Amino acid sequence: ALAALELRGWTPEGPVAEAIALLAAEDWGALAALGDVAAPMLARVVRETGGDPKSIERRCGAAHSLSAMGGQEAMVALEAALNDGAGSVRAIAARGIGRNHLHVRPDVFPRLRQLLAEDSKAVVRVGAATALGLLGDDDAAGLLMNAAESDDSESVRFAAARALASPNLGIVAPLPPPTSRRPTRP
Repeated sequence: ALAALELRGWTPEGPVAEAIALLAAEDWGALAALGDVAAPMLARVVRETGGDPKSIERRCGAAHSLSAMGGQEAMVALEAALNDGAGSVRAIAARGIGRNHLHVRPDVFPRLRQLLAEDSKAVVRVGAATALGLLGDDDAAGLLMNAAESDDSESVRFAAARALASPNLGIVAPLPPPTSRRPTRP
């Protein structure tokens, strides 16, 4: 439909029309640049359901846009996306929340801790560990230490160790010793 309008010379007039056109084109970067005008539309996309690859791709794009724009409305949408059925969406939402610490509500911390401790997807646990470190959640120190020492995924262990080293955490925790899983050079 958008292509047909463009063939007829149509151009969006005003920021809302521009946001609608960008959403139809799935131009996630330009939507992020629009900021608050696009936030409600992106929030609706993040709330979509569906396990098909296209739906997941749209929700990932919208979550990336919301992460880039920040702001209270974007954070509320990202908090909801922490419960998405797709791990990639949950991971993007967690990292986005961590990057936008000024707008994070305290009630999101328990959900991030739960994702780190219980999510079956390593990419989500990495996102949660990263967010908890960026946010400086001292209450997550034990979970981060456990993940750094014993998570099955090397990327989660690394993210948790990095989070523990974050200056945002008000703790001084020793980092776990290097694992023997690293290849040795001859």
